[in-house]
Amino acid sequence: MKIPYRLVATERRSTGRPRATVVFLHGIGNSSRVWEKALADLPSSVRGVAVDLLGFGRSPRPDWLEYSAKTQARSLARTLTLLGVRRNVIIVGHSMGALVAIHYAKTHPKFVHSLVLCSPPLYRTQATGETRRATVDAVLIGAYRRARKNPKLLLPFLKTATKYGLINESFSVTDETFPSYIAALEAAVINQSAIVELSDLRIPVHIIRGRFDPVVLAEPIKWIASRQPNIQVKTINAGHEVKGQTYLRELRAIISTLINEYTKKSNERSSSRKT
Repeated sequence: MKIPYRLVATERRSTGRPRATVVFLHGIGNSSRVWEKALADLPSSVRGVAVDLLGFGRSPRPDWLEYSAKTQARSLARTLTLLGVRRNVIIVGHSMGALVAIHYAKTHPKFVHSLVLCSPPLYRTQATGETRRATVDAVLIGAYRRARKNPKLLLPFLKTATKYGLINESFSVTDETFPSYIAALEAAVINQSAIVELSDLRIPVHIIRGRFDPVVLAEPIKWIASRQPNIQVKTINAGHEVKGQTYLRELRAIISTLINEYTKKSNERSSSRKT
């Protein structure tokens, strides 16, 4: 019937009526657990919602589904509606979750106040239809495709990386969840159109990029930011994962700024209606 799945969500309720709502979307192979610290850091007057995207955490993982940003965004829309989250949300997305956030904002412009994109894997040659050439973009996408075709090599690598703390503790790719990981890698990351969609957005967008991130390229981010005055980029001394004091401190500062901006505009609208 093509009814979107409902996602499993972890909530942090505000005390009283929330000043704003922040929605957190995790990256590929992760779950809502990655946002435990970020949720705890929210002011008590702000509602926080962290979801498990399709194929990960406690959400459904049907083996027939295309795990694209479009499919994920449709399930996100249904989930937020059922939770009573309707307008002016601040969406924080990490890695693949950033691509889902961009698509959701493009298809639901009235519902999103702003985006915070953490380590977004934006690839210019693939997304803008440029002639494929031996660029870093093309090489990295080629590496993704080879990894997808060689699961016997990729799965042990992911388990080892988790064991030695190279990726977040919430990262969990097992024999059971590996099919959805590969499906998401193909549909949401490799075959993406995020830069094209991002160029159509006019809402505030903040991008956090780790200087030592091996999979997020600086050039596509600088390229889109130079053309879009609504996009701000912050480069920090960090890797790909949202972990460590530097990354969390920057994320907390940006979220706080956006909450204050939203509250100010909301108060101005209320005063205008009264007068």
